[in-house]
Amino acid sequence: MKKIIASASLAAVGAVSLQAALEQGLTPAESAKPWNISATLRGFYDDNYDTRPTGQRLNSFGFEVSPTASANYVWAQNAASLSYTYRMRYYENRAHYHESSADHTHLINGSFEHSFSDQYKLDLSDAFVIAQEPELIDPSGSIRRRANGSNIRNTASARLRGDVTRLFGFELGYSNTFYDFDDPFYALLLNRMHHLAHLDLRWHALPQTWGILGYQFGLVDYTHSAEGVIDPEVRNNRSHYIYLGADHAMMGGKVNAYGRIGGQITDFYNADRVPGADETTASPYADFGATWAYMPGSFLQLGIRHSRLATDIFAFDQEATTLYGQVSQQITPKLTCNLTAQYQNASFNDSSQPNIDGKIENYYIAGVNLAYQIMTAPVAVAAETGYNLDVLDSQLSDRSYTRNRVYLGVRASY
Repeated sequence: MKKIIASASLAAVGAVSLQAALEQGLTPAESAKPWNISATLRGFYDDNYDTRPTGQRLNSFGFEVSPTASANYVWAQNAASLSYTYRMRYYENRAHYHESSADHTHLINGSFEHSFSDQYKLDLSDAFVIAQEPELIDPSGSIRRRANGSNIRNTASARLRGDVTRLFGFELGYSNTFYDFDDPFYALLLNRMHHLAHLDLRWHALPQTWGILGYQFGLVDYTHSAEGVIDPEVRNNRSHYIYLGADHAMMGGKVNAYGRIGGQITDFYNADRVPGADETTASPYADFGATWAYMPGSFLQLGIRHSRLATDIFAFDQEATTLYGQVSQQITPKLTCNLTAQYQNASFNDSSQPNIDGKIENYYIAGVNLAYQIMTAPVAVAAETGYNLDVLDSQLSDRSYTRNRVYLGVRASY
C-alpha cells in the first residue's frame, strides 16, 4: 500500500470520499498490474434517494451498473496513472417524480510524478467528477443533500517538494477546484472556483520526522450571476492560514501520520453590500491524520479536521469540525470487511441573519461492505453486500433527514 503522508492542502478528503472509494477501490492484486478493467452489478434499496426531510421521503428499489478502467505506467524517473469509472443507477420508483429514473456518474482521475533527482520531486494530479450524491460532488462537506442533474467538480493540483540540505527542505503547492451545478438552486449558492496555494518550510528534526512551518493563501470566487435579492458575490473571500505541524513515519513505513495546527483569517471583501455583515472572521485551523497498515491486506485510517467551508444555504460560510475513519480488515483470504464512519459538526456564519448565524448542523455517515472472493483466475469475481447510513440533524427547518441504503451484488475484474 502506498505510504500516506498528506500535506495539509491535500488532507480535506475525509471519510465521505473514503466511503465512495470503498465502492470503486482496487484490491492489492489489481494495484500491482499496469492496467485493470472491472465491472460491478448491484441491486439496491434506498429509503430516501432524494434526501428529503423526515415525513417527505421517497423510496425505491433499483440496480446499478459500474464499469471501471485504469492504467499505471512507470518509466525512468516518472510515474503516471489514469482511471475512469462510469456508474448508472436506475431507480424503479423515480420515474413518477423526476424526468429521469437514472443517475449517470463519471469519475476521471489522473496523476503524474517526476523525480528530478533524489532531492526534488514534482507531483501533478487532476480529479474530474460528474455526480449527484453529496459525498462525490464535494467530499469536504459543503453540500449535504442530493443535487439533481449533471453537477461538475474538477480539482487540479501541483506540488513541488525539495530537500535543500539534509536538514532543511520545502514544499510548494497549488490547487484549483471548480464547481458547476446543473440544479438551479445549487448553482446560485455553490457555483464557484477555489484557489489554494501553500508554502511549507520543512525541518528534518528526526530520522523519521519532518517539522513544518507553513502558510496557505486561499481565494474563493463565486461565479453565478446575481438573481433578485440574492447576490452570490457577497460570499467571495480571501483566507490566510499560518500553521505548525509535522510528518512522521514509523514501523518501517507501516504507520504514517501528519498534523497541522494554526489559525485562519478570512476576509469577505464584498460583505459591505450586506448591512450588518462582518467582513473579517478569525478561526482556528487544524488537520491531523494517520494510517496504519497493521497486517497484509488490512489498514486503519483516522483523522480530524477543523476549517471554514462553503455551504449549501445562503450564509457566508460555515465553521466545521470533521472526524473520520476507515478500517479494512481481511478476515480470511477470501473475505474482506470495510467499515467507514464520519461525523461533522458545523456552525453557520452570517451576522446579518440572526435566524441562521450560529445555527448548528450535525452530519453522520457510516458504511459497511463485505466482499467474498469467489474466484481469482482467469477473472477475479467477488460477491459483495453492504449498508450505508446518512443522517443530517439540523437546527434549521426542513433540512434534517435520515437515509438508509442496502445493496447486494457481484464484482468482476481482470
